[in-house]
Amino acid sequence: MASNHYLSVDVGTGSVRAALWGQDGECLSRSVCPIRTWTNEGMPEGSYESLCTLTCKWTYIAHDVEDTTVPSNDEATNGDTTNVRLAKGWNDSFWCSIGLECLVNEEYKRIGTKVQVPGRSVGLGLSERAAVELGLTPGTPVATGIIDAHAGGLGMLGADTSQVGSLGDVPLTSRLALIGGTSSCHMMSSDTPLLVPGVWGPYYSAMIPGLYLNEGGQSASGALIDYVLHSYPGAYRELEDQLNHTKGITSVHQLIESRLTSLSHQKGLPSLSHLTAHYHVLPDHHGNRSPLADPTLRGMVSGLSLGQSVDDLSIAYLATMQALAYNTKHIIEAAETSSEETQKEGKGKGREGTVKVLFICGGLSSNPIFLHTQSDITGLPVVVLSDNRDAVLLGSAILAATASTGEDVSLIMARMSSIDQDKVIYPDKTPSLVRFHQSKYKVFKFLYEDQYKYRRIMNEGGVM
Repeated sequence: MASNHYLSVDVGTGSVRAALWGQDGECLSRSVCPIRTWTNEGMPEGSYESLCTLTCKWTYIAHDVEDTTVPSNDEATNGDTTNVRLAKGWNDSFWCSIGLECLVNEEYKRIGTKVQVPGRSVGLGLSERAAVELGLTPGTPVATGIIDAHAGGLGMLGADTSQVGSLGDVPLTSRLALIGGTSSCHMMSSDTPLLVPGVWGPYYSAMIPGLYLNEGGQSASGALIDYVLHSYPGAYRELEDQLNHTKGITSVHQLIESRLTSLSHQKGLPSLSHLTAHYHVLPDHHGNRSPLADPTLRGMVSGLSLGQSVDDLSIAYLATMQALAYNTKHIIEAAETSSEETQKEGKGKGREGTVKVLFICGGLSSNPIFLHTQSDITGLPVVVLSDNRDAVLLGSAILAATASTGEDVSLIMARMSSIDQDKVIYPDKTPSLVRFHQSKYKVFKFLYEDQYKYRRIMNEGGVM
């Protein structure tokens, strides 16, 4: 019996990535191709009329397939009154308010009016032309796609946890997917729609069909860590030079981890984390995406000295990692508070319990300090996929498998996603460390209060 193979594609800002996957989620081959983006700031009048397509959120219209009517999202109109707005289509007043009334006038032909759930097979598959260009077979099923971060969540969250350590059988609605890269996204699913202040959503079937998605995030995470590293240029050059002369070490991050461990031992501290007892960071250098949703907020640091040594850099680095984890905790708290309020007000059953496990992918998932810090501060186990599989490309392959086989997506997620015991990180619940993070989290929240207080003082003084 021939095996099915699935091709996944992730179109990013600077590159296109593709991978070929087997039925069991094994990555057979990968490829990356850089792309160039050209933006015409002075677009001549009339150029818009030649624009063929626009893409909005997770609704992707597959144009290069045989002419076949794309079915609408039946799940949005099957008697579930909470989804009525989905069935009504675009909001005319929104497009008119931003100067795109032309879309309304032409009945949205450019951006489409039909909505597909992720993984739905589109049309009759690849056309002859597309098949030739891609080297594939005409009629190969084409799945409705989703944005990259949502694909990452899809690629991770379905993994079977029942046989892994003490995790047990964790429901999808008690799992959080953290996609950590230049910025970060925090994905949470629920059975009923939850309006969480400062968190995007709820989006029905946007990531996992049949569930609502709420999406928090950090405007700068990996980018902020890079910023901190380069804020100590002399120390960073010293680390790079050390990296070039040290066998078995492949990154500056490993050197920093080693230095932090040595420092904590030298100072006789109960843990590495205690090095930042008097160094506090608010990580909103690029604004706050969630849960305050305030783009005007800025980063803050308390505890600066004139030091520029490797030790100074290492402590700033650790404090930044902790700040990102406190932000994750802040997002989870906001979501769970909204869930409790939804239940009390009788508007739904909210989430099925609290968040119990963090699934992490992206560039930051290879950083032990990031993973352990997220686990210790949230008090939750952290899971990384087996073999450090690329969850974004895997999620895309899961959609392809869904379109090809017609199976329930949850079954395919469980089959293609897997985790190993050694890929699970459990929180350190040593009482002294728990108290330490509780205290630092209080300071973290006070930094927000202080920044708003400083703004009020300046505004009341008539300065601004």
